[in-house]
Amino acid sequence: MQDTPGAPIPATLIDQLTRIGLPARLLHEFLDAHHFLEDDRTPAIDAWFARATAHLPGLMAGQLAHWMTVRLHGHSEPPRSGPAPRSPCATS
Repeated sequence: MQDTPGAPIPATLIDQLTRIGLPARLLHEFLDAHHFLEDDRTPAIDAWFARATAHLPGLMAGQLAHWMTVRLHGHSEPPRSGPAPRSPCATS
């Protein structure tokens, strides 16, 4: 399933193992601990945001997307902003 030996394995590829009844979570943990995991999955907040703003006009959705990016990752240009603090209940 991997084209380049030793290259990181995409998480979405590992997730396909659940279709044949194999536990993907343990493999995720193992590969991540050994730095062989490339987490290419879409974060849940991004999927939620896309659904929540899908009905809005393009310009408005674009401005909200910029706002969301600044809130999540911060912004180094004026007005500067740091990333929002993570909730202690947030899971990775």
